[in-house]
Amino acid sequence: PSFHDFMTTFDIGGELPLGSADRLTRVIELASSLTTPVVLVFEDLHHADKDVIDIFKDCVLHPPQSTAGCLIIVTGRDDHTFPNEEYYSFLQLVRGEDEKHVHRYEIVPFSDADSKTMIRSVVKGIPEPGVTRIHSLGQNNAFIIIEVLQYLLDAHLAQILSRRTIGVLNPEIFAGKSELPETVQDLY
Repeated sequence: PSFHDFMTTFDIGGELPLGSADRLTRVIELASSLTTPVVLVFEDLHHADKDVIDIFKDCVLHPPQSTAGCLIIVTGRDDHTFPNEEYYSFLQLVRGEDEKHVHRYEIVPFSDADSKTMIRSVVKGIPEPGVTRIHSLGQNNAFIIIEVLQYLLDAHLAQILSRRTIGVLNPEIFAGKSELPETVQDLY
């Protein structure tokens, strides 16, 4: 198979729906048979259905054979915020595997200090009440903090200063409750 065959499996122009177990199987088969190394990344496996998780379990127990190299990376949460018995079964399998082809990495949550440092580093000129509000919404989760900061940009409460920082347009708004969402769900 060619790289073109591999890419057409993804149905270019849209995302690969993880509910499509047959398509996922085909993608892994094609990626493993290519003559160039391939890295496949599948995010948020905690949302996947049983058929998809079973495919990844099979990859752990019977890794696809590849001459060029096929690295499969899966991510997901293990904080029990998304109840999915099949996913937790997959985690148990990965935790129990001592095979050299399986590597597991755990990213620990931010501490309160880590979260506040991130907020202060990214949002220049933010008053302390703003740090407190964003920290409260962000739940020590870098992804959620970024979502809150994106909300600030979308609501024109902040502006981009550089590739790494944003600036507060009106610092007093951060102390008030009228412009910032009360909960993470209000961001969406």
